Amino acid sequence: MKILLLTNTNFVGDNNQLKGIQLAIQAKLKEQCEFQQIEESEFDANLLGEKDIVLVSGSHGLIIADQIKQSKPGTKIVWSGHQYFDEFNSIKYFPDIVALPGTALSGSDKTEIKKRTQLIVTAGVSHCVNDQTVTEDHVKFKGDLPDHARYPKQIGIILAGDAPTTEGKMLFFNEENAIKQAAIISSRLKAYGYNATDTAIMITNGPRTGKHNPDTGNAHNPEPHRSGEVDASSKAFLDAINEEMNQSQVFFYNFQFDGPSAIKPMMKQVADSQAGLWFVSSESISALTESSFVLEKGIPVVIYHPSSENPAHLAHAKDAVNQGFAVDVANEEISFEPSKGKMESAATKIAEAFYQALVLTKRPKVSSVNSTMYGTAAKSDAESFEPTQYVYK
Repeated sequence: MKILLLTNTNFVGDNNQLKGIQLAIQAKLKEQCEFQQIEESEFDANLLGEKDIVLVSGSHGLIIADQIKQSKPGTKIVWSGHQYFDEFNSIKYFPDIVALPGTALSGSDKTEIKKRTQLIVTAGVSHCVNDQTVTEDHVKFKGDLPDHARYPKQIGIILAGDAPTTEGKMLFFNEENAIKQAAIISSRLKAYGYNATDTAIMITNGPRTGKHNPDTGNAHNPEPHRSGEVDASSKAFLDAINEEMNQSQVFFYNFQFDGPSAIKPMMKQVADSQAGLWFVSSESISALTESSFVLEKGIPVVIYHPSSENPAHLAHAKDAVNQGFAVDVANEEISFEPSKGKMESAATKIAEAFYQALVLTKRPKVSSVNSTMYGTAAKSDAESFEPTQYVYK
């Protein structure tokens, strides 16, 4: 069995979803299966084999799936995403499996998708953050990570980025909002005694941070995260937090597409510290879900709300707070006691649906088993994948 992951260098979070699904499928299947990662721009549907299965993600993945189905209707496709995209209303052919967080779906969204294909409702999105990958990235990381002996208290902050609404309108994490968020986060850190010489504050940005000019709406050219530059929003945040947190030491890791991400190394640093906090922006459902790693290590996850947050982001953030898996930075009465619960793994859930629908149904010996169908799924099949609780795992 060959499984193709169609990636896109412009969408790091979407690629991480696919890699997480791959790891979960590998853990689920006992027999060998071949995985092949192909950049979307280099993909040729005419080269697909009869039994090949395709994994795609994001709005761009929906368009690719539609195109594949037009030329190769028998190809089985699994799609994963973080929100209900407008492309769902325009594509002619749906993937065989669609996976979305429950917080990203309205009742009508669920109904419409179930009419067209099999819907898997998840808690968060799939990712590839675990003990093994965190340790591996930490060992390989060449950046200057703070020494635990000198800085027993360590803070991790992931900066927000520009993000679209479900209708495709771009919202911006601009310089003004970066300064505002730095002030909010600094006030919480000061309240808990982290403006001190024994505290290291690690900050990293992402591929969407400062990507666009908020005045024109156009992406910067050259793009800062491909040219070695620090974007304006990141600079504004750094200046503000350095001024506010003048006793602690700030470490900044500027994301570049041709280099490693600092997120997993930062996670291990915070997890191994005597005391710490992990700040994540609500506009990245991927980053929020990945933050379950530090939560499981006893580190509180704190959500802040940038100007690029859309209603789907806010709904997911509120659900995480209500379920006790994160705290909201704006709530002055919050306790920074981490939840003892576990978030259900979206990747594991998708892999199970993949196994039931695309593996078992191909085996004659289990043809009598009432596994999930393609196209319009029976209500019991579709709803069997509905999460009954929001658990981090």
